Amino acid sequence: MQEDQISLIRQNKLPAILDNKCHLALQKDKFLLTKSHGHGDIHYLLYQSGQAKQWLKEGKKYMTQFMDTNAFAFNCVPSTIGVSIKL
Repeated sequence: MQEDQISLIRQNKLPAILDNKCHLALQKDKFLLTKSHGHGDIHYLLYQSGQAKQWLKEGKKYMTQFMDTNAFAFNCVPSTIGVSIKL
């Protein structure tokens, strides 16, 4: 039996937009403020990195994701996975 592994995929950063007029956000030192692409980017990263194909090839059926901006998500991950498996 193969040991379960954790896969980490890192998002690149893009310049942050300050307002609806698309002004670029600057840090206090006047350098450009950058942030990750956002929550929806994970699907593209899984495809682009080949990770989704690898999991399919390995027969994986479930995965979970979290963003580092929502530490409370860990509280519901076990229940969410359990419900998914039960269904």
